[in-house]
Amino acid sequence: MKEFISGLLGGLVAIGSVIALIAATTISGSGIPAVIAGLTTLTSNGVLLGQGTSAITATTAGTANQPLRVPGAGGAPAFGAIDLAQAAAVTGLLPNANLATVGPGATGPLGSATVAPIITIDDRGRVTALTSATITPSSAATQAEMEAASSTTVYASPGRAQYHPGVAKAWVIHDDAGTVAASMNLASVTDGGVGVFTLNWTTAFSTANYAIVGAAQAPSVFFGRDGTALAAGSATIRYRNDAGTLTDPTNGYAVAFGDQ
Repeated sequence: MKEFISGLLGGLVAIGSVIALIAATTISGSGIPAVIAGLTTLTSNGVLLGQGTSAITATTAGTANQPLRVPGAGGAPAFGAIDLAQAAAVTGLLPNANLATVGPGATGPLGSATVAPIITIDDRGRVTALTSATITPSSAATQAEMEAASSTTVYASPGRAQYHPGVAKAWVIHDDAGTVAASMNLASVTDGGVGVFTLNWTTAFSTANYAIVGAAQAPSVFFGRDGTALAAGSATIRYRNDAGTLTDPTNGYAVAFGDQ
């Protein structure tokens, strides 16, 4: 009996020693016994990898924005960049909504009225960068800018195009009675007798220093002015034949250029 009790106590001591050994050699802070893990320390910010019946291992720490992925040749996972050239790396289509936050302050699937996405593609058709640029809307030219005709950063709006020095400020087509067929910036045509017509502008020129050109629709009838001074608000035209006699044209045409 004495030998039996002694042996039993010896066995309990041996078992207790093993338990104590396991408890004393756990990985600090993990609760994992080192004799099971096969490790005494773990890589900071690493990820544990199972090895079947072999000892557990750990990855190295990744850097910012790196995912944990299986290398192209297979093997143990590791932190690194995803190779988008590999078919297995990507599946599906990128939704337009994913472009909604490209760049600071961007809204909508393709940016906004003031922010545009910039997609960089390499020679293999792969997207290599996705950034954005701020759009600065151009503004309509003022009357002064149109008259200066020098800015290349503003646009000519329909309501101010006529202020450009190279644009006609008025024109007219009229018949031999002064009846207007079509015109722009013309208030009326006054029939002053045979071959004489006064064109009255809706918006007067800023001075009488402007140019007017024209033509006549009639055989051997010519547009002219006879040296009569122009007025800021009107211009008198005279049509004559080859002999210099005042003659009504079938139709008269006139275009005026200058500053208003």
